[in-house]
Amino acid sequence: MESAWPTLALYWYAPHAATTLPTPSSAGRSAFYLFRLPAWQLIAGWLLNAGRDRVRACRAVSACRRRRARARRTLRRSFPALARRLHCRGFLLLTLSIHEYVGRFQLLFEHHTIFDGVTYTDAHVTLTGMLFVAAALAIGAVIAIAAASFSHAYAGCSLLSPPLWSAS
Repeated sequence: MESAWPTLALYWYAPHAATTLPTPSSAGRSAFYLFRLPAWQLIAGWLLNAGRDRVRACRAVSACRRRRARARRTLRRSFPALARRLHCRGFLLLTLSIHEYVGRFQLLFEHHTIFDGVTYTDAHVTLTGMLFVAAALAIGAVIAIAAASFSHAYAGCSLLSPPLWSAS
């Protein structure tokens, strides 16, 4: 992250003319592709790594608690543990959604035999599909975080994802 400060500085001091986002298939504004997109790619990659680390840490803590519970022979469902795991997975789904959305713009830099950029199939199928995948991941993140928020009040929310609740 230390070597990326110039990218973030270019983003911070870039000219901000319009607030609408260009689509990857359109020409768009050059300021977006020169200043904003590299910063968004950097932030999306950093958030993705943070989300993966958070899920790994949650799994490690859950495994330690599970071992301790087995040693005491007190296996039971713990809804705060479920909420922690759902929050971690919701954050990961949200970062995957951001990463997928920003990844759509990477198609502009693809090298092909005759030309560079977005092909007909990319413009009409791939970009739309990636947008739907990003939206589905964002909806999944909202569902996971909402289920985590309500899991302490309603025990039935654990039925949304049965493999997630275990002894911890």
